Amino acid sequence: MEGNDQSYPRSEKKAKNMQHGPGIPSIVKLNVGGHYFTTSLRTLTKDPNSMLAVMFAGKFEMKPCEDGAFFIDRDGTHFRFILNYLRLGKLTLPDGATFLKELAEEAEFYQIQGLLDKLKLMEDSLTSVKLNVGGHLFTTSLQTLTKDPKSRLAAMITEGYAENGTLFFDRDGKHFRSILNYLRNGELVLPDDAKSVKQVETEAQFYQIEGILIRLSLFSEILTNEEHITMLLSWLPFHDAGMKGHPLRLLYRASQEGFAAECFHSRCDNKGPTLTIVKSGKNVFGGFTEQSWKMEPCIIQYCDVLLNYKHGELAQRQYCIIIVSKPAQAQKYK
Repeated sequence: MEGNDQSYPRSEKKAKNMQHGPGIPSIVKLNVGGHYFTTSLRTLTKDPNSMLAVMFAGKFEMKPCEDGAFFIDRDGTHFRFILNYLRLGKLTLPDGATFLKELAEEAEFYQIQGLLDKLKLMEDSLTSVKLNVGGHLFTTSLQTLTKDPKSRLAAMITEGYAENGTLFFDRDGKHFRSILNYLRNGELVLPDDAKSVKQVETEAQFYQIEGILIRLSLFSEILTNEEHITMLLSWLPFHDAGMKGHPLRLLYRASQEGFAAECFHSRCDNKGPTLTIVKSGKNVFGGFTEQSWKMEPCIIQYCDVLLNYKHGELAQRQYCIIIVSKPAQAQKYK
């Protein structure tokens, strides 16, 4: 988050005419509620109308403590942002900063009006953002739109141009609501028909919303519950295996490609890590393996996770599954 302040040239001229307190060095050490800072007297007096400028201009008796630091009895957690604003004339905060209210309270105490104005603009932008997506109008928050900081959507919001207070995206906005709701609460609610689901996927690819693409790669006639998909993803070693950023893709569907072992191996052999999900009656089970499948006699495949779905519940069991080339010979060991 950044905001530029162009008002400093006049302020600096006023600061040069201010009388500095006797005995205050040009380099000042501060103790703000136990947080120590080192800055220049010029920085502290850059805004001549601020409390800091008054404190160090001789109107208050300011004496350093035994350690040489001037003590200010305030919470110093966010004081570095105040100093950086005075140094640079712009406000730079971490992405997703949640302490705007606390920082505003400190800026109000120090009476730095330029900083208060910037914080007010940021707070307003977090509260409400208006979008026009292909004629479909939406209102949401900046926090929601930038929840996936690596997405194209976050970049578009950061770099976008608002006309009459509304950002315009030249995209089909029919299913943009599904994307917004996912960013709001982490749940992906999809339309009933396959054509609309494909359209949601197209838009998610354009906006580069990784979480949606991963979930869409898992949705099937077997796994249709968002809660189950979220649980499944939490078990898979995406982060540990360095797979983040590579959504799953469908290799094989027995109901379409055939149930014979040859059909499975023709599409799944030598593909690297795979997730297998099988439905038998009302039960769903499967596993994840980092080893590639191979159509060879007596080749043993080890799965790290066994998924079991029964009576409406999806559970993780700590089994090692041993699968040989013929499904009839499959066994399960605890």
